[in-house]
Amino acid sequence: MKLKINRQFIYKIIIIIFLLCECRFFYLFDLSNYFGGAASNKLLISIVSIVFFCIFIIINKGFNIGIYGRHICFLFFIIIFSSFVSDIRFNYKFTEIAWAIMPMCIFLMYFPIRTFLVNYKDGFDKLSMFIEVITIIAGIIILTQKIFWDNYTRELFLAVDVTRYYRFHEEQTLRLYGYCDGVFRIALPVAWYRIVRNEFKWKKNIINYLCVIVSLLDIMFVDQSRIYLLAEIVSIIFIYVTYYKEKNSVSKKKILIFVFFAFVFIFIMKNNVISILNTLIDGSSGSVYARMGAIGYYFSNISDWILTGYGRVIPEKGTDTSYVIRGANLQYNIDDIGLLGLCVSMGIMAGIWYIIITCSFFKRSKRKNRFRPLVIGLAILNMISIFTQSYLDNVRIICMMFTMAIIDFSNNFENTD
Repeated sequence: MKLKINRQFIYKIIIIIFLLCECRFFYLFDLSNYFGGAASNKLLISIVSIVFFCIFIIINKGFNIGIYGRHICFLFFIIIFSSFVSDIRFNYKFTEIAWAIMPMCIFLMYFPIRTFLVNYKDGFDKLSMFIEVITIIAGIIILTQKIFWDNYTRELFLAVDVTRYYRFHEEQTLRLYGYCDGVFRIALPVAWYRIVRNEFKWKKNIINYLCVIVSLLDIMFVDQSRIYLLAEIVSIIFIYVTYYKEKNSVSKKKILIFVFFAFVFIFIMKNNVISILNTLIDGSSGSVYARMGAIGYYFSNISDWILTGYGRVIPEKGTDTSYVIRGANLQYNIDDIGLLGLCVSMGIMAGIWYIIITCSFFKRSKRKNRFRPLVIGLAILNMISIFTQSYLDNVRIICMMFTMAIIDFSNNFENTD
């Protein structure tokens, strides 16, 4: 007698656990130095991705690698080759290279998630719900931490890292880098798309509305990244416009609702609007000045990294390698300069790979179906992020994986409402 496997149930459990590991069980538990610490530490979710991929292989004797399967395989080749060359050049330890490569294993989840979306009728709605609910819970908990830190006691009840800066500047409000990125970045456009698709009906969209509100609050007040916020705003505008352009009709009610939310949002974040404008036009602002300095430094040493990059390993401060990669004063950060930083770490082939994937997203967005507004929103989000926040940085690899899976899934629909 053969044991009947409920694959759909297994997929759901896998996805839920995967998302919980992404936010480290809402940062409520100290997972040691190996699995905890900075938001860029993706060892836990990387190991989980490998295990779940193996389970996926076992329960599926054969599976479709999808549109981006070959691209992912080629990316692994680029990473391994770059790491091999950097090991020869800088004499890294095996553990250092393995630690740097492990986050890329998150891409292995593309295959089970894509299969879940394609094979089950309600796959997208279930995946969206899982992403949104976990984002809401994590977002509320992180916001609570910020409120307590800023207004009551400067102590952490969450297992997160803060910089030494706060030890010497007690007047500063809490800013957590990267903890409201990753799945948060994808959750917002997905939730907004479902709101628009359901014609802004409150009863059908309570979770979606809550996800949008919580995500925006976390981005504005906890992450505080201006380009990140700008990318999300532009993305949801394109989703809204594309949806009603496809329908060739938009009621006065829908316009008023959108205008109302736009004015309320602008009023709430008026300081952020000014800050975003300063970021875009003021070359003397701190973040812009630092990025321009990094760009100048890396272009002046282009021959050192153009072919295979410096590798993904982040060397310890004070070593000879750290001065080569981060400059004489260790002031430059590869993760702050988007696509250029990707090329610096993994070589020009990684940059070309990224551009090809980005172009593919826009190419797929031309396919007219009910998911087209979301695909355009995700493509726009990736494109704006490319300049300062590459989707191959550790905290955002999950964004690239989910974007690939959702766009691949949307490709199965044609001319549907």
